[in-house]
Amino acid sequence: MNPQPPESLGPYLDSEGRLAIWPARKQRDRRMEALQWIADHFKVGEKYNERAVNAVIQDLHSFGNHCELRRALIEHGLMARLNDGSAYWVVEPPGTI
Repeated sequence: MNPQPPESLGPYLDSEGRLAIWPARKQRDRRMEALQWIADHFKVGEKYNERAVNAVIQDLHSFGNHCELRRALIEHGLMARLNDGSAYWVVEPPGTI
């Protein structure tokens, strides 16, 4: 699974297609597009440990803050995790089964 980033993220990507700039807070739509693009790299129904989540995120950005991106995936409801952080998974959008 290797989804391409949306064209709207072009200004935020480096020459290798990785997220080089985290969009400003006022650019909420761009942030959500970036987070959805990252979430699309995980398989629905599969559980991941924190190390595996970090590895995927690190491959997709170059600004050096995978923790912020991981937290944002959880905060925006694209991923969930156990309270102890031992398992992460993609949250399926409502109405998909």
